Amino acid sequence: MLRAELRRQGFLGVVRYVPLPGNNPALDITANELEAILADGMGSWWVQHVRFPGWRPGACDAEADARHAVEFAKAAGYAPGTHGFADAEGMAASTTEAEAVAFYRAWTRVLVAEGFSAGMYAGYDDALTAVDLYELPDATSYWSDMAKRKVAVRGTAVVQEAQVTILGVPFDPNVVAPDFKGETPFWTVAAQPNA
Repeated sequence: MLRAELRRQGFLGVVRYVPLPGNNPALDITANELEAILADGMGSWWVQHVRFPGWRPGACDAEADARHAVEFAKAAGYAPGTHGFADAEGMAASTTEAEAVAFYRAWTRVLVAEGFSAGMYAGYDDALTAVDLYELPDATSYWSDMAKRKVAVRGTAVVQEAQVTILGVPFDPNVVAPDFKGETPFWTVAAQPNA
């Protein structure tokens, strides 16, 4: 019923979380949920949870985070090439720019090596500059919070809007449009029968 209402209101997809290592995944995407989303004619990509504000990238293992995300995304059924996003926020006061860049370079490198496309969600208290974001060699799509963060050269393909409630469930709607290079994130969608 909820997905039908989302379609009725014009939503084309649902973005879902995958967990960090050691986090309870009870509210994250499952294979059954992804299958239902796709069966309803919508697409999906995924984003990994971020740590609590004040976290320090240099004290975390980016590759372990990314491998856990990939394992979970594959188990849920996301197709190869689908964008997985790292959530870059809540750490500027506790890290350096170089430390943040090193973390996200490692994170995106693992995703691409595992067959996914890598994206970055730029939010509040982010230690990465617009140039840092663009220069992450394996990131190919950018998603901004409502503050409309800047990404050098490419810009963003996704911008979050103010939260809404649909059938009692809170949602953060997003607008997806081609970035300055004419690209949008890759989604997992239902397989189309051969014509």
